[in-house]
Amino acid sequence: MIWDFNRGNARDYIDTVLADPDAAKYTNGIAMHWYDDFGWFGPAYGSQVLQNIHDNHPDKWILNTEACTYYKPNLNLSKVEIGNWYHADYYARDIIDDLNHWSTGFVDWNMALNETGEPRWNDTYYDKNETIDAPIIVSKDGSEFYKQPSYYVIGHFSIPISYPYKFKHMDMSSRSYVWNIL
Repeated sequence: MIWDFNRGNARDYIDTVLADPDAAKYTNGIAMHWYDDFGWFGPAYGSQVLQNIHDNHPDKWILNTEACTYYKPNLNLSKVEIGNWYHADYYARDIIDDLNHWSTGFVDWNMALNETGEPRWNDTYYDKNETIDAPIIVSKDGSEFYKQPSYYVIGHFSIPISYPYKFKHMDMSSRSYVWNIL
């Protein structure tokens, strides 16, 4: 896999690497993160990026290799709340959009965290006001765990899809469709 980062500069990098025949023969697929998908950190880079990559390199698969939701005060995202569907909505929208644009799968960044969104790979990187969510939240004392709605969204899309498969295009212009498919 090459790239393994956000969509923002993906196309330029991928096109440059795959233009080199020696590099291209060692590349089977393209790894993509989701953090630019919704414009949380700047401009949103939509699924057209994935479509363009596929159009230019149809022999390479695309895999969403990192996604997680979290609360950060300036991003207008909800805090981690047990049973809240807000973050699951983002998962469902992104998975549908990615599958509609050649992605072959979805990998969560943090499958299980505690109620304060820890452990984190680098505590100095994160703002202490951020709370990272996960599909499974483990209680502070480790005696209980809670399956968040995002757990069930991932499960919904984890049902094997047999080849040859057909996807029906879904309109991504409205958030309301998610409630119609789950």
